[in-house]
Amino acid sequence: YASLPYQFHNRETAVGNEKISGIGDATVMGIYNLLSKETENKNRHSFSLGAGVKIPLGKFNEANAAETNPSFQLGTGSWDFLLVMNYRYAIQKSTVMLGVDYTLKGENEKKYEFGDQFNYSAVYNYLFTNKEKFIFSGKIGFQGEIYQENRQFGEALPRTSGNALYGKIGFEMAYQRWSFGSELMLPVSSKLANNDIEAKSRLGIFLNFGL
Repeated sequence: YASLPYQFHNRETAVGNEKISGIGDATVMGIYNLLSKETENKNRHSFSLGAGVKIPLGKFNEANAAETNPSFQLGTGSWDFLLVMNYRYAIQKSTVMLGVDYTLKGENEKKYEFGDQFNYSAVYNYLFTNKEKFIFSGKIGFQGEIYQENRQFGEALPRTSGNALYGKIGFEMAYQRWSFGSELMLPVSSKLANNDIEAKSRLGIFLNFGL
């Protein structure tokens, strides 16, 4: 699996709005399916593990790292490593997916290191259409994120850890090897940088091609 995001970030501050956009960090990952089993009543279970690397293609702005929200960046500027674990249970047109992942973040050339990140999610998918190689599905669920403290020159930086919980809703359309979809994430609760930062909504649009 490989991805290359193009990002649009916006933040509201006391002096006005600020926007940045551009290519983010690329991700390359291998995912291995440890279990794939179908029961007598056609229910299906699968369990997979994955590992990968995040390549620092996104721009890291050291000046932003010194502000209240150091994560207002297109990239970390560092090589980061990812570990992923997913469980999937499908029955007829419904699927439940449970997932966790952990990102070990490295130190960039500015001696800045973002805190490791742990994510967890639970998503329900429903298959509305599946005919003539065309698939349309919808999903709803939640995602949680936990951030450890950032470091610079080996020293922990205060007010840089935190956590956030988002509700999510989205859709996906697929035809043969191509798939297209969108996902909206809305904050349910957050405690970022000792509440100095308020989480806002996220909107993602993706286009995939299966090899």
